[in-house]
Amino acid sequence: MKSEVRARWKPAATVMVAAKLGLRIAALRKQRGWTQEQFAHKCNFHRGFMGQIERGESNVQLKTLLAITNSLNITVHELLQDVA
Repeated sequence: MKSEVRARWKPAATVMVAAKLGLRIAALRKQRGWTQEQFAHKCNFHRGFMGQIERGESNVQLKTLLAITNSLNITVHELLQDVA
């Protein structure tokens, strides 16, 4: 049981960064006038997964960030600029 609890626990800093990143992604998507479903399609993601990212519920991998930044036509550096 301890391993199950440990697997679900995330440090507060990780949760904060994921939430800020999600808000940043959602803001950039909305600036372009895209729905979450349209943006998910551009990134080759399921809309549900995109929702998890934007709500900060998913710990995104580098390949996910690259798909997002490629679709937004920005660099990873630009995406993360206001997140940290």
